[in-house]
Amino acid sequence: MSQFEEVQTVPLKDSSGNNLTGGNNGQARYNRRRGLAGLTMPRVLIGLVVLILLIIIVILAVLLTTGRCRGGSDESDVSGKSGSASTVYLDTSNAPCRHQGVRLPRAVLPSRYLLEMRPVLPLQNSSASVNYGKVDMTVVCQQATRDVIFHVGNEQNITKLTVVSQSRADVAQSVELKQHCIGLSQMYLRLARTCEQSETMLITIEYVRVIDNKLDGFYLGTYRDKKKVTRNLASTHMEPISARKAFPCFDEPDMKAKFELHMIRDSQYQTLFNMPLNHTRPDTACGPEAVGGCYRDVFDESVVMSTYLVAFAILPLDYGSLTREVPTKYGSVKVGIWAPSYAKDHLQFAMNVTEKVLPYFEDFFNLPYPLPKLDMIGVPDFSAGAMENWGLIIYRFLTLLYDPVYTQTLEKQNVAEVITHEIAHQWFGNIVTMTWWDDLWLNEAFATFTQFIGVDVYNPTWNMMDRCYVEFVMNALQTDSMLHSHPIIMAGVSDPSEIESLFDDISYFKGSSLIRMLEGVIGRRVLKEGLMIYLNRFAWRNAASKDLFEAFSEAYRKINQNSGAHSNSPAENLTRVMDTWTTQVNYPLVTVRISGNRLHFRQERFLLYPNGTQIWESHQTKYNYKWIIPVMYLTDKTPEPMWTWLDLEESKTVELDHTPAFVKINLNQTGLYRCNYEFSNWQQLVKLSRQGYFGSTDMAGLLNDAFTLAYIGRLNISVPFDLFETLEEDRLDSGTPWTISMRKISELQPLMAQDQQSAEKLVKLIFKVLRKPLKAILSKPQHLLTHTEKIKRQTLNQIAVMVDEPIVANMYREKYQQWRANQSIILSPDEIDFVYQLGITGGNTSDWEFFWNKYNNDFVSTYEKKHMISALAMSPNLDIINRLIQILFDQGQIRQTDAITIAVKFARRSGALDLVWTHFTRNWDQLLKIYGHMPFLMSDITKFPADYYTEFDYERTREFFETHSLTSGKRNAYQSLESIRANIAWIKHNMESFKTFIKNKVIE
Repeated sequence: MSQFEEVQTVPLKDSSGNNLTGGNNGQARYNRRRGLAGLTMPRVLIGLVVLILLIIIVILAVLLTTGRCRGGSDESDVSGKSGSASTVYLDTSNAPCRHQGVRLPRAVLPSRYLLEMRPVLPLQNSSASVNYGKVDMTVVCQQATRDVIFHVGNEQNITKLTVVSQSRADVAQSVELKQHCIGLSQMYLRLARTCEQSETMLITIEYVRVIDNKLDGFYLGTYRDKKKVTRNLASTHMEPISARKAFPCFDEPDMKAKFELHMIRDSQYQTLFNMPLNHTRPDTACGPEAVGGCYRDVFDESVVMSTYLVAFAILPLDYGSLTREVPTKYGSVKVGIWAPSYAKDHLQFAMNVTEKVLPYFEDFFNLPYPLPKLDMIGVPDFSAGAMENWGLIIYRFLTLLYDPVYTQTLEKQNVAEVITHEIAHQWFGNIVTMTWWDDLWLNEAFATFTQFIGVDVYNPTWNMMDRCYVEFVMNALQTDSMLHSHPIIMAGVSDPSEIESLFDDISYFKGSSLIRMLEGVIGRRVLKEGLMIYLNRFAWRNAASKDLFEAFSEAYRKINQNSGAHSNSPAENLTRVMDTWTTQVNYPLVTVRISGNRLHFRQERFLLYPNGTQIWESHQTKYNYKWIIPVMYLTDKTPEPMWTWLDLEESKTVELDHTPAFVKINLNQTGLYRCNYEFSNWQQLVKLSRQGYFGSTDMAGLLNDAFTLAYIGRLNISVPFDLFETLEEDRLDSGTPWTISMRKISELQPLMAQDQQSAEKLVKLIFKVLRKPLKAILSKPQHLLTHTEKIKRQTLNQIAVMVDEPIVANMYREKYQQWRANQSIILSPDEIDFVYQLGITGGNTSDWEFFWNKYNNDFVSTYEKKHMISALAMSPNLDIINRLIQILFDQGQIRQTDAITIAVKFARRSGALDLVWTHFTRNWDQLLKIYGHMPFLMSDITKFPADYYTEFDYERTREFFETHSLTSGKRNAYQSLESIRANIAWIKHNMESFKTFIKNKVIE
């Protein structure tokens, strides 16, 4: 599954220059004093009965009113805690469930499902939709048992349930007891007789479930076609634990089975499944709402797979596809790219990427793609970026379609990345699946890392491997610097909200950063060999992290045979090395100091707020926050980079054959750690940066480390700004160092809200550094720019607009006036956001209304709508801001995902943050109903308060988080509190020195 995140730089101010910176009690006392000795026997018995009843009542009251008793899996208790040892899960009658385990027993396992779906979608202007489902589950008893337990969604109304033996037709089987445990979304069956070991049974369930628009399970989607007619469709999103919401099943990743689907529909729809359509035949099961006849689509049986990979869709005939037979090393695969008719010309790019990447991954993994077809569907609403369902990948429109008129360069690259990510999953995750969700990173980290390899194959001129640092390493370093982060391997995770919360920066970005670090040590050849060993050894099965690392160790020994740069080093036991990184939270700060001809290395745990207090769970570590660290270093006298290892040791000294003038460690930023140096060494690195000594990735790493260390008081504030000023020399084609710099500088924005003078001086410094590179990139014709230069130009323009740089701001305001007068003018895709934004911030209410009406009433493409949403959120008008905030949860006016886009943009603007967060907290129950089951979006929502910087804001945010359900956003909520604490500390300890620094730095 792909994350979907807009990479943005936070403005220091908006483009207008505004900062958005009685008697019975006596008897009771008397009886207690007398005790039982003063009572007659009947009174004693009565007293005992009353006492017992009171105890029972109290116990039941506690069970029914506290968060420790769970009546449903859709809600956590007020503090977000769930799944603890003391939790008592309840059934539909509020009785304790007979099976209290979150994990299913292994006594009965599925082998095959026959799914029958008859979805009834709403007619025009009607919201009613329902699915009439039936599932035949073939199960095999692994041991003698009378208990069968599987998952059933709490919203499913089961109308019929039968159990028959398929291997013992001579003996009847029936259900003696049935219990629906809503606290665990499980069905418990007590059989009338024992199912013997190896006996096969058929469990048949008929059920009815409303098809809602909650974006999980089997859910409803809508869009408008070119004639502005509302079209309805239904598609699936099962990962991680929503297959049970679509149909009863054994919904755990290691309970693999085969699946067959029969979809009943009328003639105005078409259907898709993981496997190809076998045949269609007339049917009589449709209701009176059927149009033009009733049909049953019968699909081929699937390969063995996990429930979270099951996918199906019922689409209007307005959907069409671009289909092609793609030749591969082992034959060919039929590829189809699906979208509504208005987007039929936007499918070719996705096909182009797939035609190159699919055959490449077959060769790279040395394992054929196992299905005869691969369909990709774009849908209007999706909570993630895409989902890797085997043979039927489902995407947001924005991550599949490429519109050359409106798609920006970075958006085009993102489409290629997401497609490649999901194709990589067809091997990593689908053929070999993690045993349990605590090893989720095995799926997501490798798909994230290999997406860059795949896109690099698609177009080598894009220099994708150089973008790894800004796209995932930086995010990993930021998120994992928190006390309330978590290890990559989350041993013991079981609760549904815990599982959903694992789809975060740690599983995706820290995991992929570690794979990148590993490749930096062992090389691409060994990495590829290790992946081939792992995938072929565990094909069609489940695996754990240790299995992967053992495969890498085996590949390393096979290829290097005790020779090479890392002979007799920890690299010879990669399982041991990686265990220190995957089982510990956070990462190290490595400090190097020069003393004559010696380099002194030291490691320590890095935290953004070292003095923070753990207010949630603490992760124990047997390594005591020490890591096995591969350190690559370079001095002025070493012709080639050198390696050394910190093997769980706090410090180490390396003797050189020369006295170096400087040292640079972590070359190309391959290691997942931060670096610090003596002040004199930092000065040398600044000097070398000004001379263009470092490439874009090393420059980005230096800036990131310097700004972060200065933020926590470990480095003089002059160093990061001296490094930032070297960008004025414009020696790099890449805009990555600019992106890093502005992200870090923007973190200071809310902290300077009370000092306008310092904020203005900071803007002047940005003007000074920006002027020369901006002029150079704007002077080059757009059509002559490389892919990397286009991204750099977009980045510099974005910075210029955000600080209201007059040349760029006036240029785009003029373009807006020209376009508004004649909308047939075609704007450059990379400039549309700036033109629209400045049209609104520099215009009046009528300009905002113009875009609002187009968003709601006109037919516009998916990407144009995205540009409009971005612009609508940039209005400086307080009345408009409040108007938008008040309708954020009105799905009739704003799509669920668009609402969060608007809210995020508000939250990044000084002044608007408090408005949107207050609205959220006052409407939290409504927010949870819409977003509470969407892990990516809930994580975004609970990040909102992170920019607060006062004790008052900390206390009110802490109190709110501790008294409200946070579902999968719990961890990010506590990280937000940690960030507020860090901001408070920065203001207390660093604000005055920063004001002095910036005053002396920028002379009027």
